[in-house]
Amino acid sequence: MNSRIYRVGIVLLGVSLVSASSPAVQPKDIGTLLPSARQAESWTSPDEPVLYQGDDLFMFINGGAELYHQYGFVRVISQDYERGDDSIVCNIYQMEDPEAAFGIFSYSRNPDRTGVPVGDGGFASSLQVTFWQDSYYVVVESFIPGEELEKVRMSFAKYISDNIGDHAEPPALLQKLPQSGLIPGSEKLLKGKITVDSLLFLGKADPFQLAREDRVLYGEYETPGGKAKLFWVVYQDEAKAGRVYPRVKGALSSGKGYSLVSEQGTESRFSKEDRFYLLRQTADHIVLVADAPSLDEAAKITGEN
Repeated sequence: MNSRIYRVGIVLLGVSLVSASSPAVQPKDIGTLLPSARQAESWTSPDEPVLYQGDDLFMFINGGAELYHQYGFVRVISQDYERGDDSIVCNIYQMEDPEAAFGIFSYSRNPDRTGVPVGDGGFASSLQVTFWQDSYYVVVESFIPGEELEKVRMSFAKYISDNIGDHAEPPALLQKLPQSGLIPGSEKLLKGKITVDSLLFLGKADPFQLAREDRVLYGEYETPGGKAKLFWVVYQDEAKAGRVYPRVKGALSSGKGYSLVSEQGTESRFSKEDRFYLLRQTADHIVLVADAPSLDEAAKITGEN
């Protein structure tokens, strides 16, 4: 079955479900951000745009909706455009604020992808243009690659950006990440256990005890011996870092293959196979360097030797 046809079938099913379960939805507001008929030129829309809000997102994203809700999802509108046998889909997610929009964007990006000058930050792959702007996270995608479709995807993305109009800066909290050796485009603003687990799984329990107001800054670092990961956990409750530190330390246990190398005050260093880990608690935050090639390199990443 053609993948585009299958997707449209799912979206059409969503129309009746959304309209039945969410009578208060007002699609005209966010709908004005989609490329207009004039902007789309020779591309036509075979169906009306589909709007999902609140828990209806589970109908649109099978298995991924919880992540969006963790960041602060409000609603999403999806519109198909066709020209001959080609199709492009524009998905515009409205998040609760610019930090939430940047967060979901940063979680999905990869430093290996090509950065593109659209919105407040974007990247492109062979099938997508993705960007964030103000309180919106936007994905413009097609189902087959090609230079012509690549140009159209970028044009549609810029039209949506123009229609949004407002802009925002990345969260100032990101400035806490040490800059030396930081790989551009690797920075992420993480929220909740799901996002942390995808980058470093420390077990079924949540050793960081992340509440909705807590933030995890993430970055990847280039060192002479290879790449390493940095998790910088910032708590709203300053006393929480002290309570959580022993739990994280316990998650790096011998039963999970970690070996304690040294410990001094609220800093512990571990090894696992041929990689090294540095855990430190300071004031209102916890820092964890993971998968470093050496303990010296792990310490350098945090700005200390």
